[in-house]
Amino acid sequence: MQMGNVAEGVRERSRGSGEERILAPADFSDMRSFRRFLEAASSKIPGEEFLTSSSEHTAAVVDFLFEHTEGVVEILTDRLDPAIYAHDDAIHGAKAFLDRTRAAYKDHPSIFILYEAQVNLNEHLLLKEVRGVPGWDKAVSFKRVPGDLTSQYTSHFVVSDAKHFMFQPERTTPGALVQFNAPEFSARLHSGFGELWHEVVGREHIGPSIQTVP
Repeated sequence: MQMGNVAEGVRERSRGSGEERILAPADFSDMRSFRRFLEAASSKIPGEEFLTSSSEHTAAVVDFLFEHTEGVVEILTDRLDPAIYAHDDAIHGAKAFLDRTRAAYKDHPSIFILYEAQVNLNEHLLLKEVRGVPGWDKAVSFKRVPGDLTSQYTSHFVVSDAKHFMFQPERTTPGALVQFNAPEFSARLHSGFGELWHEVVGREHIGPSIQTVP
């Protein structure tokens, strides 16, 4: 799964100055101002790029990604880090998304999750909470990536409708690039996720196909 040399580009722009420098959480005095920025960024076409690193800011971004999704959310992660995905914001976003799109996932999932590390799916707070949403078992599909496949890529990401994204270029390095209304790069992530999903499913010989994603 090739994402190109995005990591260095992110680092270079974050070190820049003036209009070339990407905004980061340190540019916001508090979460309220950060949320106001998210509202503004998500309304622009294309949205303004920005960096996030803290779990609180990242969980807020996940919430906004769910809020702006009409069809499908795809998540590639290590272990569904509880500091992010068990945060109230991420849980709120996922449950609200499933409630809002309930009619759409009668025939296919609307949240696809690929995770790498061992995760107790019965105890993870996000999954425990979404189980309270009617039809959740048809809406959420998750699979573990075999260890040998994880060497084929370095990134983690969330992509929404192949249109909005949060992209962590290096799985071992904190920090993610976020942009709303950015279909070109989001489509690359969506395609990469689909390739990896097919590989995992092919090894299992069972499970829903990513081809069902509209």
